Amino acid sequence: MRIGEIISVEYNEKALKPAYKLRVDFCEEIGSKVL
Repeated sequence: MRIGEIISVEYNEKALKPAYKLRVDFCEEIGSKVL
């Protein structure tokens, strides 16, 4: 399990069910990822 800071949240219009794209900054070693 990793802890990170949420940078941005976007609504995912392509998903069949309501969903969001989260951009999370984990640190300098890992960087930011879209979940």
